[in-house]
Amino acid sequence: MKNLLLIVIPFILSLPKNALAQDDTRIYKSTFEEKVFNKIANSIDVDALEIMIALEYETGNEEKIHQQIDNLYKGLDPEKLKTKNKKKQIKTIYSEIHNAKLKKYVLDADFNQLFTKGEYNCVSATALYVQIFNRFNIDYEIRETPTHVYLIADPKGEKILVESTLPTQGTFVFDYKTQKDYVNLLKANKLISEEEFENNSVKKLFDQHYDTNKIINDVQLAALLYYNKGVEKYNQANYEEAAYFLEASYLVYPSTNILFMTNYALINVLAECENTNQFDPISLAKFVNLNPKGSQFESLGLTHFQYVGNELMVLHPNISAYKTYYQQFKSAVDTIVNIKDYELNYRYRLAYVYQVNNQYPEALHELSIAYQLNPENIELKENITNLAKLHMLTDRNHKDNIDSLEKYMTKFDLLKRDPTFQQFYNYYNMRVIREYVSYGKFNEGMTRLASYETHLKNNPKTNYDESYLAAMYLDIANYHFNNRNLSKVKQSIQRGLEIAPNSIILLNRMQMINQMNSTIKTYEVEEQKSFEEEVTNYINNCWSYDGFTTKNGDQGEYDKTFKIMAYQNKDVNFVMNGKFEVGKYSIRTKPKLLYLTPNRDKNDYVVFKIIEINKNYMVLMPFKDEKLTGEKIYLAICKD
Repeated sequence: MKNLLLIVIPFILSLPKNALAQDDTRIYKSTFEEKVFNKIANSIDVDALEIMIALEYETGNEEKIHQQIDNLYKGLDPEKLKTKNKKKQIKTIYSEIHNAKLKKYVLDADFNQLFTKGEYNCVSATALYVQIFNRFNIDYEIRETPTHVYLIADPKGEKILVESTLPTQGTFVFDYKTQKDYVNLLKANKLISEEEFENNSVKKLFDQHYDTNKIINDVQLAALLYYNKGVEKYNQANYEEAAYFLEASYLVYPSTNILFMTNYALINVLAECENTNQFDPISLAKFVNLNPKGSQFESLGLTHFQYVGNELMVLHPNISAYKTYYQQFKSAVDTIVNIKDYELNYRYRLAYVYQVNNQYPEALHELSIAYQLNPENIELKENITNLAKLHMLTDRNHKDNIDSLEKYMTKFDLLKRDPTFQQFYNYYNMRVIREYVSYGKFNEGMTRLASYETHLKNNPKTNYDESYLAAMYLDIANYHFNNRNLSKVKQSIQRGLEIAPNSIILLNRMQMINQMNSTIKTYEVEEQKSFEEEVTNYINNCWSYDGFTTKNGDQGEYDKTFKIMAYQNKDVNFVMNGKFEVGKYSIRTKPKLLYLTPNRDKNDYVVFKIIEINKNYMVLMPFKDEKLTGEKIYLAICKD
């Protein structure tokens, strides 16, 4: 890509509207030139003379050149000359113009030099004759060969050759590589068929298509002035300037040959960028616009972009500069050009640097964009999976990990199927639930458990540690056991067995609970039977207030008038707050409750829990707002 030298001359092969037509990044050399090329970019008709004047424009050139052309026309005495036959008109014009203006042949002369110094070449001289012929309404054909431009005046009549110069500037020799590149460009643009490409030599195809004689119009002729200037700059190794003029030429006259030369100028601009490490995203964008997918030069652009990435992200890391470079490049690329490979390379580079700096979420963000562009890439899938695992292993905030995991699984379907990643996800969910249960956030833990159980049921083949799952449910069961809620203990174990029905740990614990429940039930039956016997033996008596303790066990004061006189057939007289009541009493054996219900109003009952009863005393616990207070009322057998 470096030190690429090529001598080229004008040649024409027509192509569709070119890739530089909407170039908003171009900085013009004059306001006049900018106006002219903005018209072209917006498909507004432009006079060929405007393009010619725009090249190397100097203030006032427009008026001066128009005036000089008008003076040349008037100097030919047009009224008189038009009375002559075409042949006479043409010969007179040729001779008079040549003598008046064409003073010195200069290979690299531009159009303005013709009017300031009389210096000309075949293109500028032909352009001048075209202006005069137009004023005389003389038909002509502009002929272009690989090394020359000339006119055929009155092509349907006298067919007079108007030869402004005799090109004897030497022989141009193209090496094999240049010939091959040119033929490949013809093939990529479908200007030769696959069959032609396969069945003919490179030299034959090059000679056949390069050595042509084309008819062009005056606007295309004007474009060749820019082309010549580009070639001049190219041969001076001023590749940036060469690209400027060649791009302008291609904008006006999109031919394969001009495209070929413009590419080589831009290639050398990019090579200089690599030599100096002063990178120009706009030049790369122009090169990419010129070479869509399948083009001969397509891979060179991506190779240069990879070089830039290596310099700015590996050898001399500067993330900000790299991001700026890419954004400028991307904004300058035509919307119709597919730069997916550039985007992928850009995202890979960023992800790599973020990973090296342990910024795993940022790295995965870049890879997620790459994944959207190319979800089938095996290497990309592997990188995403490994990086996500690395993030999980290094981040100790388990709750945040779950959020990250869920986000990653939403972005990357492949992670849902990865066994290790499934283990991470399941472990962190179970770990957070256990932490909530153990550290006073039981309700939050149950909310997350419900969500996690839904995930497990929807993904029955997910990979998790069964023993850790069992430990999670045992933590929940222990919480209920500590709160003396044995039914919830069993429910928790059963909940775990619905997820892991073959868990030995949970099955053993369920067996223990069932045995415990059986023992408890036996105990409860025996206790209830004993309670019934005690109540039957001792309740029917006179009981009077004998003391009171608070829920903390301290002595306190209660209703000293409190008295119970129980009789057979569950009749009862009782005194509370000095008020005497007659009614019925009842016992609920299992909860050990004593109800005292007055006959006057059965809804005005009072209830106590019998803590203890024997032949000497009875201990009751009162209720307040339907809850046991924890206080104890001591009653003794009445003394009178």
